[in-house]
Amino acid sequence: MFVFKTNGNAFERQAKLMSLDNYNDGFGWMAALTNGSIVAAAKWQDIYKGRALVFSSKEPPSFPEVQTIVAPNTNGTVSLMYGISIAILDNKMVIGAPHVGVPIFEADGRFNQTGLAFVYQLDRQSGEWILVKTLLALDGKTGEDSDWFGVSTAISSSYVAVGSSRNDNANGPGAGAVYLFHLDQFADSASSSKPLLQ
Repeated sequence: MFVFKTNGNAFERQAKLMSLDNYNDGFGWMAALTNGSIVAAAKWQDIYKGRALVFSSKEPPSFPEVQTIVAPNTNGTVSLMYGISIAILDNKMVIGAPHVGVPIFEADGRFNQTGLAFVYQLDRQSGEWILVKTLLALDGKTGEDSDWFGVSTAISSSYVAVGSSRNDNANGPGAGAVYLFHLDQFADSASSSKPLLQ
């Protein structure tokens, strides 16, 4: 992954960031930045479980790696694809894991992938991203549907939006949906929502 800095109307390359642990882990598939942090995903790391690496943008041109974020306990899910989507705004971040399900295969051999999204808040004192919320679809049950909830994410000052590209609904099988969560809902450790758009 490459970091560029603006210089007038031009962009100057500052650094090349790499994952230090494994090859073929999809590092750089998704990246986002905010003041002080560059977050990049390695969605295939550890046999498709995935992770997010945080680099400090306060120390150019070295941009040292300062934190590794992995999904919390997901009940033995084999494939998470954690980090397939990342969105950051100021001190809040949301990371999608659309393949979260259970390690049980249906008769036709498909793996059930309902998905989750995780909301983090930046601790200004320690500089670390702390998990504050797990998001799920109100009409989905982990391990029963293959909705890919978390395949896309977006965040604003008031809302988090999570895409579910294979959601089955009134528009047909796999028609897709977007779920909207208000940040005021984040008083509890987990939150669910009905689809906003289909």
